Amino acid sequence: MKKYTGELLIIIGSGAFTYGLFNFSYSQNFSFLNNPYSPGISYYYNVHHIILMAISVMAITIGYFILKNRKIN
Repeated sequence: MKKYTGELLIIIGSGAFTYGLFNFSYSQNFSFLNNPYSPGISYYYNVHHIILMAISVMAITIGYFILKNRKIN
């Protein structure tokens, strides 16, 4: 298990980042620019998914550095 720590961090980080990236929300606002006939749609990320994506990027980076350090030694 310790032998594949870098690979696991990269795989888990990539999966979690992809999940967080495509799990966005949206809301429809039908009074966009004070015109009731032009619909407005806003897309946004939940705070928990932003934190998940940040932790995923950290896991990918740590995994990359573990692999890079292993190949140097």
